[in-house]
Amino acid sequence: MKTHNSHQTEPIFIGIDYHKRYSVFCVIDAEGAVVQRGRIEHAHPGAFVALVKRWPGSRVVFEAGMNWHWLYEILEGEMAAEDIVLANPYKTRIIAEAQVKTDKVDAFILAQLLRGNLISSVHIGSRENRRRKEVLRQRAFFVRQRTMLRNRIHRLLGGQHEVKLPQCSDLFGKKGLSFLEGLELPAPGGLPQRPPRHHACHCRRNSHPLRQPHRLRPAVETGNPQAHRPRRNISSQPRARNRFPPQIKITARDSISHFPLANNNQRSKQKTKHTT
Repeated sequence: MKTHNSHQTEPIFIGIDYHKRYSVFCVIDAEGAVVQRGRIEHAHPGAFVALVKRWPGSRVVFEAGMNWHWLYEILEGEMAAEDIVLANPYKTRIIAEAQVKTDKVDAFILAQLLRGNLISSVHIGSRENRRRKEVLRQRAFFVRQRTMLRNRIHRLLGGQHEVKLPQCSDLFGKKGLSFLEGLELPAPGGLPQRPPRHHACHCRRNSHPLRQPHRLRPAVETGNPQAHRPRRNISSQPRARNRFPPQIKITARDSISHFPLANNNQRSKQKTKHTT
């Protein structure tokens, strides 16, 4: 790994493998030699600012994934927008089809592709357009959820021919919703086919060690880890003499009579003689 001065004029390329909680970066120079590697936790976004300031005039590349705009907005305030390249992950096939796929390797490959000007970039709109699109995406998600829920309700009511629906133009209007609130459907349409509440609470209560009063509560109160263990009365539990069956001895005659291995070997030899 080479050591470079941060005030040099030669181009520097930074590849960032962006993840959900952390990112791995790789810094290379114009010759393709690795200058710096590292990992940045997203809980400390100032580390990205320090990385860019350490290498002024550098170019940064990372793939467009979930919440990519978070990292882009951090870098946008510290460097020029044309120096930030957002790679298209569907067209970066060298990373997706690599046999050795690690965070360090992905960051290094991104930096090398940026150095060779081989990145298929994605168009990045302005901040106002990005926020407007985010609002539209969120509303479209809620509309899809509402449509899916309404279609499911129509599907369940269509299978109950004995249910008399109210005379209304919109089933999900004021009159229709009051009817649906008092409607009870059999399982599984009405979703009463769940375990009783006390059973679920009992399972959750027993799954937690601090919620087992008959075992760990004495240990927690007294501070003695041996308090929850029941005492055994050795004299009251005598060991049985004939707990295990006697060992069966198999002689050579018994093995031949019960397990005719020799006959099988002879038959196999005879078969091989006939085949040859």
